[in-house]
Amino acid sequence: MDIKLKYLYGLTKDMQNPEFKDIFNDLCNCIKNINEQEIRLEFDKYCNETYKNYPELPKASKPNKSPAKIINKQIKKTLRMAKWKSEEPIFYKKGDKNLENKIFESLKMDFAKEPFAVEVSFNHGEAMEHNIFKPFLACTDHLGNRIRRVKGYKIGVIIVPTEEFKKKMNLDNTVATFDKWESYFDLYSELRLIPYVLIGLEPLKTFIVKEERLPSEQEYSKRTGKPLKLKPGKLIKVWTEDL
Repeated sequence: MDIKLKYLYGLTKDMQNPEFKDIFNDLCNCIKNINEQEIRLEFDKYCNETYKNYPELPKASKPNKSPAKIINKQIKKTLRMAKWKSEEPIFYKKGDKNLENKIFESLKMDFAKEPFAVEVSFNHGEAMEHNIFKPFLACTDHLGNRIRRVKGYKIGVIIVPTEEFKKKMNLDNTVATFDKWESYFDLYSELRLIPYVLIGLEPLKTFIVKEERLPSEQEYSKRTGKPLKLKPGKLIKVWTEDL
């Protein structure tokens, strides 16, 4: 899987540090070596089971139309094999005595290996700020009286799809892509954030994802009777095709 990089906030020098460079290269190599065929086989199996009643409606009420979850799972599998921590709690872990932090138990880094705190985001654009600030929380020493469980993290890494990846993998229209993330980082550049690296996932080389929907049905406003903006028709089939 090819990637594109952007080093943010003066990181170019830091990345020449052998300690940083070797671990970051390990992260990039793990992503690049993810097996596309495994992703496709698992997604094809899912589609065959979920949409097998085509042309009737699919079994699931809200079926997946992209392999995003499977790609996430492959990233997790690959990084864990390379000894990266997954779902690393920032403030609270079950069994901690400091119950004051229990309210923050859902704040976890997707992956971590000192000095990098990593977030993988195929999320709706509305979650961008939350995902930007989780590495900030993991890497920042000055958080008042809050006790962080994680230590030694200095650099945040955000892994997101590029626009081409989004189109060819049939991701939801609401998913924020590399260019939008870049704009948000520019917007927040005056906030004295930690150093970040933005990684964009390029399109897979071997296949794309296609979909078919029922025709859109015109709906009307109950208040005014005027026609509303057309919504996409009901999803009835998803499949992969060779490139």
